[in-house]
Amino acid sequence: MAQISVIAKQSRKAKVMFSFFKKKSFKVKKTTTMGELLQRDPSTADILIQYGMHCVGCPSHASESLEQACMVHGINCDDLLPALQSYLDAHPKA
Repeated sequence: MAQISVIAKQSRKAKVMFSFFKKKSFKVKKTTTMGELLQRDPSTADILIQYGMHCVGCPSHASESLEQACMVHGINCDDLLPALQSYLDAHPKA
């Protein structure tokens, strides 16, 4: 009986560890920096370009938030965020 108890404890511990290392979904926010987004998935640059944000190669893009970049380029951030989130949800990072 003691052996079953030890196995059950190890199983619970493994589940906790698995949930810790399980991939967390990435939530795109207005405060997400361009650098974070592009590091998460470089393919999001295609979406940014489609929306008119051609600054993905700009030196200052890495520390600029999506909201700031949208403001500079005259893009409605509330339109861009769902497009980025939909793409990232459909293409989870391995």
